[in-house]
Amino acid sequence: MNDLQRLESYAEQGDVESQFQLGMMYEAGKRVPRDEAKGLAWIEKAANQGAALASNMLSTIYMGKCDSQAGFKWKQRAAEQGLANAQGQLGILYATDKIVPQDDIKACAWLTVALANDCPGGRDFLDKLLRKR
Repeated sequence: MNDLQRLESYAEQGDVESQFQLGMMYEAGKRVPRDEAKGLAWIEKAANQGAALASNMLSTIYMGKCDSQAGFKWKQRAAEQGLANAQGQLGILYATDKIVPQDDIKACAWLTVALANDCPGGRDFLDKLLRKR
């Protein structure tokens, strides 16, 4: 059994990391023919099992396809799964009124959580929101 077959076997058995890796391989066409549908399906399986990086990747993929609602849904899932970067990005989305209606309370909450999880990227947004109050 070669490395790819082993990875596929683990992914089919429900191994989250293998599902995510395999999905990324198909998404990028690395070591396998590029197949966006297969890549998306494997990444989604990993995300549905709690893999925050997979949820965040789905957000990026959907945003790139101009499906902002699906992108937002997966960004929120990644934030809820504890990914600090996604928490900061979600806070910024709530602060800027781009994809969802502006909600300063949700923005402050998510930015505060992100900062508590060592994601400094939203500090300026949080400071600006707190000065408004």
